[in-house]
Amino acid sequence: MKEDTIFINRELSWLDFNRRVLVLGKDKNVPLAEQVKFLAIYGSNLDEFFMVRVGSLQERANLARSQKDKDKRENKTNMTAEEQLNAIMPKVAHLQEDCDKYYEKALENLDACGYKKVNFDAMDKEQERFWKKYFQNELFPILSPQIVDNRHPFPFLRNKEIYLGVLLHEKHTSEHTLGIVPISSQMERMHFVRKDNETCFALTEELVLHYAALIFGKENVQEKCLFRVTRNADITVDEDAIPVKDAVLGACEMLGYDVMQVANEGKMVCVVAADESEAALAAMRKSPYGADAAIIGRVTEADPARGPKVFLRTAFGSTRILDMLVGEQLPRIC
Repeated sequence: MKEDTIFINRELSWLDFNRRVLVLGKDKNVPLAEQVKFLAIYGSNLDEFFMVRVGSLQERANLARSQKDKDKRENKTNMTAEEQLNAIMPKVAHLQEDCDKYYEKALENLDACGYKKVNFDAMDKEQERFWKKYFQNELFPILSPQIVDNRHPFPFLRNKEIYLGVLLHEKHTSEHTLGIVPISSQMERMHFVRKDNETCFALTEELVLHYAALIFGKENVQEKCLFRVTRNADITVDEDAIPVKDAVLGACEMLGYDVMQVANEGKMVCVVAADESEAALAAMRKSPYGADAAIIGRVTEADPARGPKVFLRTAFGSTRILDMLVGEQLPRIC
């Protein structure tokens, strides 16, 4: 970013906003359950940021075919796509460090309230027997492990799904293969057990990680880890669903402005899970400031062949790309 600019880069500004959400995850004035929720919202926000904004920047950087293209700069802070990515990544890494600290502190506070997260690396024999049996009875039957080798190609990985990756050593050879276990979002994410006035809970992915040897065989497992893929995303907006005041529409029609490119202050756009959208909408409409709140579109996985786009579904039923404004809108000359 140029030192003499009066503007803040949009992507870096968004990360500063998400930092404010994250800080609420450690605010002692916020109830503990709400602190945990804010940590989850921070993570959900970051997913959306990488799916849409970082994905778009990465696409522009990758598709640069000449030095001239690589030097194409954002018109406010004079940063190229690559420079923006280089500024984003360290900032995100620092945010994640803070998030991990706040998460561990939240777990300590939950423990003090009688909700203890299972530490699979520090279980006694009784706990080991219980959770092993629990895994074999409740989770193992619904898992679908896959092997990647010459006869089995690498599978398609679904967006934002958690996977167990295992490096396997083949018997009687020096070769290694890869084992993958999808941990579907359709599964229960948490498992609660009540005992001696204390509630223990375990995360599904940590259960599967700990008992990977029961899936592939103890002598075969060399390394194991959990991973997750975040793919580029498209956003499709319904033009008719966007609440625009009649006075604004009239002014734009008179001046020849595209209403979608007019500056708008004091508004909030939320990205929520589809199955929670109606509940979020109802909550917003309870506030006088959210009386006109509406569901205006949806986020879907982008076509990897073309990269992420924002589409506008018009009132006539057609669809066009809604791109960033280049330069300034000029009023119609009467």
